[in-house]
Amino acid sequence: MITKNIGNHTVVFYDSAEDLPIRKYQKVNKNLMIASQVGDTIADYETRQGKLITFLKKELPKEEAKEMQNQRQCFYNALEEYSPSSVALAQLVYSIDGIVYLGRDNVTLSQIIKKLDEIGFTKKESTNTVQAVKKKSKKSLDYNSLITFLTILLFLIVFGWKCVKLIWNIF
Repeated sequence: MITKNIGNHTVVFYDSAEDLPIRKYQKVNKNLMIASQVGDTIADYETRQGKLITFLKKELPKEEAKEMQNQRQCFYNALEEYSPSSVALAQLVYSIDGIVYLGRDNVTLSQIIKKLDEIGFTKKESTNTVQAVKKKSKKSLDYNSLITFLTILLFLIVFGWKCVKLIWNIF
């Protein structure tokens, strides 16, 4: 867990996406993908505008259509003050001032975001927290991939290719 002290408030976050309950993990990933692929700020909207102009110049109608959809969604997110990255952050919250948040529904997530805002949790702190969790999760995934690779290699050396092929087909 990651503990952040903001003034006289204490916020505890899960420190790895792999430690989250399954549905929270799925929602974190979904919202981080929306944030990175669609956006929620005027700056994101302008980036989308530049991409759209590029696709128009290159006469790429499928890409133009997709970019226009993403641009419209980004604009909507900005107007509605909806931040997918804030929703992802809210999913990472374990507790605020000792109150544990287990819910995944929109009402609970909105309450968490509101509470973080009230205690002064900044955008910079939000970004740093999400990045720290992503970094630890990536290290964990990289480590697990390495262990899997080394296990297969060991089986290959000890038992030969036919055994490894048999095991691989089981999974």
